[in-house]
Amino acid sequence: MESLLSDARLPEEIQAFKATAELLATLKQRLPNSYVPPLEERHKRATLVNVPVCAPPTTAHDADDDDARAPADETVTLTIKSLKPALSFTLAARPTASVADLKAQLSAAEKDAPAPEQQRWILKGKAMGDGKLLREFDVQDGAVVNLMVTKAPAAPASSPAAAASSPGAVPSLTLSEPSSSAATNPRQVSLAKDLDALPLSTSSSSPAHPEHAGYSPAFLSSVSSPNLWQSVRDTVQGHVEGDKEAQRVWEAMFDGAQEWIRPSDKALIRERVGYSAMGGV
Repeated sequence: MESLLSDARLPEEIQAFKATAELLATLKQRLPNSYVPPLEERHKRATLVNVPVCAPPTTAHDADDDDARAPADETVTLTIKSLKPALSFTLAARPTASVADLKAQLSAAEKDAPAPEQQRWILKGKAMGDGKLLREFDVQDGAVVNLMVTKAPAAPASSPAAAASSPGAVPSLTLSEPSSSAATNPRQVSLAKDLDALPLSTSSSSPAHPEHAGYSPAFLSSVSSPNLWQSVRDTVQGHVEGDKEAQRVWEAMFDGAQEWIRPSDKALIRERVGYSAMGGV
């Protein structure tokens, strides 16, 4: 039979129990991944309330659908007026028709109406483009559209150059060969008859490098020799201290011979000498 604790030891046991309970409360409890809390410990879901929601805004696509569902035979009456010349017309127009179609409709319906390309429509101070639809403007039934009549564009006159550029056409140009003799009838060469007999050549008598004209090939070959400029480099380096100063002297001498050396030979010379271009020379 267990003996009861004395009144002296009871407070000590209670204090030890409290310390053990506080220590256990600080420890974290690890649960397995498959743990499912009991139903009574689960959080209750919030009650959903029927909240009124406004209708979504309409898009441009919906507006187009509404226009497509509109009756196709709906028309508005327009008054087309011109001050100079004084003209006035009444036109039943569909909002879905383009301005260009309405101009053609007016020209076909009224004999006094100008041609479509001569009509310029203005509504409330703004020009109405041909490619726009009537419904794109603030047009009400009975609206007045100002009409400006322009001049018809003149047809382009055919020129001899245009006629000559047509396929299969041969120009009627005649060349006269000047003659130093006193003949009264110079020789005539017709492009239409003697075109195949004319001497045609794609070669050019001018030299490829005009700056080399007047110099012998031996001279140009000697100046363009990499061995020559390598010898010049060795001579300059033997008299001038410092590589940069020696290269500056060599560059000055090489720059004076630029007109005699082709660009391809310049690259070979620099590769042999070992000097890169200074200042893009």
